[in-house]
Amino acid sequence: MRLLSCITDKRELPVFRKLGVDEVYFAVNDIPNYASAGAIGTAAGAREIVRAAHALRLKVFLAANGRETKPEGFEKEALVRKIKLVASAGVDALIVSSPGLFFTLREEKLGVPLHLSSVQPCFNTGTAKFFVENFGVSRIILPNQLAAREADGILKYCKSAGVETEIFFYKFFGCPYINGACYLHRPRYYTAVGAQPEGGMCRMGSCGSLARVSPELVFRREAAAIARTAARLSVRLSRGGAPRLLNAAAFFDYCLAGVDCVKYGTRTDDTPTKAANLKRIRTAMDVFGKLAGRFSPAEARRRFVEAAEG
Repeated sequence: MRLLSCITDKRELPVFRKLGVDEVYFAVNDIPNYASAGAIGTAAGAREIVRAAHALRLKVFLAANGRETKPEGFEKEALVRKIKLVASAGVDALIVSSPGLFFTLREEKLGVPLHLSSVQPCFNTGTAKFFVENFGVSRIILPNQLAAREADGILKYCKSAGVETEIFFYKFFGCPYINGACYLHRPRYYTAVGAQPEGGMCRMGSCGSLARVSPELVFRREAAAIARTAARLSVRLSRGGAPRLLNAAAFFDYCLAGVDCVKYGTRTDDTPTKAANLKRIRTAMDVFGKLAGRFSPAEARRRFVEAAEG
């Protein structure tokens, strides 16, 4: 397995390389990317980042995973021009979520590998086939709401099709709801009730617990049904907390199934926090390797979960 990390400063490259990072990804301000956090300059400056990463033998990807990218006319021409600029700099892949941008890039035939972002979540084999067969996706980044055993069909399909798979490390990333499509992030639909603590993984600041919400007028008639559904899902999926299925046990199962890459993607973290978390991820990957090589899958899994809780 390889370790992939976000970067938000070129100076992080040598630091992260020493920590065992194999691949990095970054965003730029003038190409849409999810959450628009931690971007490094503009597309015009991408060559410098790519060159610095390659000098350290790191693969480097660009996050172009804005959810609602539907480029048309002049806007489309400008976006394609910027993406071509990054492609010509030698970036190793583009991370994309919007089907509209996928269609555009297919028309342009850039010759750069495409990774399916978890912002366009892939929950079944049919979705995987659609993006692989229609757009030539070379890697699928799985959403952290999908347990490894549920992803079994996707993982088998990807192996047969020569497509890489990638997962987030379960402790340090993600909205506890649905990657990129959580209505709790959209004030038009929902409003938080009461103060919420800062620093949560969900951008609502719910810190991994079910956010307390009140439906806005737009959903007045459906408010009761929404509340019942949210409560039912919360109990079924997480015993009352936020639906978050990628835990230590599922992480072990993904590793055992042969997932290709583990990702650290919290671009809002500062460099020291990133470095500390990357050390923990690398340690977890090493522990998996040692346990999987010594014990039966069931025993190795038990010991891994025990170590993760310690």
